[in-house]
Amino acid sequence: MDYNKIQPIIDLHTCLQGEGKLVGVPHILIRTSGCPLRCTFKDTICDTPYSSYRPENGKYSLNDIKSFVEQYPQIKYVMITGGEPTMHDQLLIELCRILKSYDLYITLETAGTYKTNAVVDLISLSPKMSNSTPKLSPSITQDTIDRHEKYRKNYKTMLHYINQYTDYQLKCVVSTPEDIREILELQTILNVPNNKVYLMPEGIEADQITSKHLWLIEYCINYGYNLCDKLHVRYFGSKRDA
Repeated sequence: MDYNKIQPIIDLHTCLQGEGKLVGVPHILIRTSGCPLRCTFKDTICDTPYSSYRPENGKYSLNDIKSFVEQYPQIKYVMITGGEPTMHDQLLIELCRILKSYDLYITLETAGTYKTNAVVDLISLSPKMSNSTPKLSPSITQDTIDRHEKYRKNYKTMLHYINQYTDYQLKCVVSTPEDIREILELQTILNVPNNKVYLMPEGIEADQITSKHLWLIEYCINYGYNLCDKLHVRYFGSKRDA
């Protein structure tokens, strides 16, 4: 692979992990462009539409990644996110090989739409439930809806990640209390224990996160789930590169 070629990588910056089991840990964030899903939730759409609805062209090469990593030797964690990174399997495999040469801990965020055998340490599996399905409109065709439904229900691929990788978390976007029943059904399909589940409130503003946390706490206590924060949203809202 040509390390000087611009790849479909559109964000490259440092951050604190804002979600899941590594919340608060300094990371290097690498975001790829492109996603087969078109998530439209109760109050918001995809929080990174520039990587999904309107995917930007790539900005960075693999050599850019290497140079950036070398600027931050104190940071030992990397998060690869999207869009959907597994759309770019060969790039993902080579990217992870490079990152592992620096002895970095890699989290791969995926909705479970495509398989990869890239070497990573944590699979952050965020399957999209029915609360993400877009509604028919002048800008959303039935073909778009059908494609979204096909890819969001790719349970065989989700099981690939759960069974192949040592560590994973199931991070579910929750809009209303009714979503909990669907999470329980998904757990049965995937055989996921409650302590692997993170309930992540839908929202792109701090007050949306807080208002949902107030009733999500009860479900976490009653089921033994984990409450997922969104630190980047809490402190920076929908600002990019926060």
